[in-house]
Amino acid sequence: MKLTKYILFLIVPFTVLFSCTKEESDKVLSDQFSDNTWTISYYFDEKDETSNFTGYVFEFQNTGILKASKGGTSTTGSWIIDNNSSKLTINFPGATNYLENLNDDWLLIDRTNEIIKLKDDKTTSEGEILHFTRKL
Repeated sequence: MKLTKYILFLIVPFTVLFSCTKEESDKVLSDQFSDNTWTISYYFDEKDETSNFTGYVFEFQNTGILKASKGGTSTTGSWIIDNNSSKLTINFPGATNYLENLNDDWLLIDRTNEIIKLKDDKTTSEGEILHFTRKL
């Protein structure tokens, strides 16, 4: 009886620890976006176009609103993360500047506390690449 209790005492924490769902991990990604402000540290679409986003700061609000600010001007769009595919969708309706290039579905490639790396969901090779870096 004591052995059974001891085994259960060891098994239950491991079961809980390793039973995280995909939705929980995506929620963490959502929190990571909305708990910080971001800059674009790399944008590639056939060539490096990172300089087009110099000076922009991005704020992913937990309400699904995405604000891009540069030089006192803000553009409002939307963002959402698909819990089933780790896909980030960005939409700046009516954007006529470089922000329109961000209107896409982006797949998570990699992330750390400081950087989130994404790629266009429609490309299999290099294609469009987007890196958000946490603004310090």
